[in-house]
Amino acid sequence: MSFSVEIATPQGAWSVARATLIDVPAHAGRLTVLEGHQPFVCRLRAGEARVREEEEAREQAWTVGPGTMTVEPGRVTLLVRHATLRGE
Repeated sequence: MSFSVEIATPQGAWSVARATLIDVPAHAGRLTVLEGHQPFVCRLRAGEARVREEEEAREQAWTVGPGTMTVEPGRVTLLVRHATLRGE
C-alpha cells in the first residue's frame, strides 16, 4: 500500500512520488508516517524529510522547513518555507 506525497513552498510545489513511508522533523521530534495512519496535522521544524518511494524502494532526502504536515487518507502534504531535494 502507498500514499501520495506533495511538498509545497511559496516558490512552488512538487509531487514527490507514491510512497510507503515518510519520516519528518516534527516539532517535538522525528515522526514516521506509514499507509493507513490516522489523519492529523503537525508542525515541522527545519531538517531532513525522508520519503521511501513505492516503485523502486529507494529513498529521497529533502531539506525542508519549517512548516506543517497534513496527513489524510492516501495523501501526505508538507507546507514548508523551503524544500530542496538533496543531491540536486
